[in-house]
Amino acid sequence: MKITEKQIKQHLMTTRASTIGDTERLAGINTFDRTERVAVWDKFRHLRSDRLQGEQSDPCCIAVMRECRRISARMVNSGTMCLVRF
Repeated sequence: MKITEKQIKQHLMTTRASTIGDTERLAGINTFDRTERVAVWDKFRHLRSDRLQGEQSDPCCIAVMRECRRISARMVNSGTMCLVRF
């Protein structure tokens, strides 16, 4: 069975991983390394709005979170990561 971005989103909600950092870490992004985080966020800088950067309603933030969930889904589907729920 193939895991989708939507299922990753559901997994994050179920496990109460609700922060931007939680989603980034699940995708394998080192949240302590600013250059690694900026590399991901800069791909979507053209979507930045007048809202405060990093707000959940910011189009850039929405796009980055979606990309992180897609990365996570690819990792699960390739067998490099396993999601276990206790």
